[in-house]
Amino acid sequence: MACKLRDKAIELFKESFNDRPSVYAYAPGRVNFIGEHTDYCEGFVCPLAIHYGTAVVGKLVPGNTCRVVSANMEGMCEFKGDSSLTRDESGSWVNYVAGVVYEFITRFGKKEVGFDMAIAADVPIGSGLSSSASLEVAVSVFLEQILCVALSPEDRALACLKGNLLLIDCRANKGELVPMADPSVSIIVCNSNKKHQLTGSEYPDRVAQCKQALVLLQAKYPEVHALRDASVEQVEALKEAMGDVVYRRALHVVSECQRCLACKEALERRDYEKVGLLLYQSHASLRDNFEVSTPEIDILVEIASEQDGVFGARITGGGFGGCVVCFVQSDKAEAVMRAMETEYKARTGIECSAFITSPEQGARVMNGFEVDEEPSQAISVVKRPLFWFTLGMVVLGGAFLIMRRRR
Repeated sequence: MACKLRDKAIELFKESFNDRPSVYAYAPGRVNFIGEHTDYCEGFVCPLAIHYGTAVVGKLVPGNTCRVVSANMEGMCEFKGDSSLTRDESGSWVNYVAGVVYEFITRFGKKEVGFDMAIAADVPIGSGLSSSASLEVAVSVFLEQILCVALSPEDRALACLKGNLLLIDCRANKGELVPMADPSVSIIVCNSNKKHQLTGSEYPDRVAQCKQALVLLQAKYPEVHALRDASVEQVEALKEAMGDVVYRRALHVVSECQRCLACKEALERRDYEKVGLLLYQSHASLRDNFEVSTPEIDILVEIASEQDGVFGARITGGGFGGCVVCFVQSDKAEAVMRAMETEYKARTGIECSAFITSPEQGARVMNGFEVDEEPSQAISVVKRPLFWFTLGMVVLGGAFLIMRRRR
């Protein structure tokens, strides 16, 4: 998939600029396996890279003019890569590119940068699979190459390996590889294709409610520095003081952090029944305590639970629509996916979009000749601070690490 996108971007570059690119970068989308709405409470998340992503190709040019084309957008966007760079108030998609350029200029003391760039991506937009983060990280890898940015080992992020999830500690900003290379298990990602109209306050309200819970917990338990430090028993003890809504928000975060760590241990033991149970528990908490699920998502999880070969399923992403992640037996994956598509259409009248995946490689620099049959143990070259930094920008006030601040 990565090489096909690279080739598509190369052709677009040649058509648009009558030249050939010199740098090829790629970054995958991601799905969060478990650990939802915990990042802004210094908790734990456990994402994995998927086989959809973004290819960015281009070359350095003299001056400060940055020209960008995308296979998914019409026309060419242009901006100045210097200190005059400001946000495009029209809300253009090119802000994602310009934002990363701005950070490079300021972070590394560059007076200016100019480049021609072509982008090709296949991450479904608005599905909770981090299409924006994929773009930003691919751009950051590209910029590192054309600007020859030298990074210290301390600044480098943990490499992402194919066949592994990444357990991220959002307090320490550190990750730990969690193996999932067993060919007998797979992951199905199913997009509900139903977006609910939001007022814009849903995420900020939940962040504020978590902060309210923390203030009450700290007043009684000074050792609690963030919700991740609290126990379920401590939350229960303050149920009346918190009130129903704040109590349920806190209960979700505390229990979700525990589930995330338990899931890591279960995966290491290959206790897949336990992993599945934790996924179902996570969904129930997101539905009932954090209230970010939807009727359509609940139907997808219910359909998944009825299928043979499914260990567990849950909503993934920020909520209010988007996708369900299912952990399944590989030999049953195709049948499960087809059943979900058929049953969902029958129950809702909506066609869902599903695909089977497993943990893929992270972002990397590509060459112009590699093919998609890559070695299973090839190491990602995303050992760069901008990998984490730009992911944190994805929905500022919102992506967690590998998408750290999503809300």
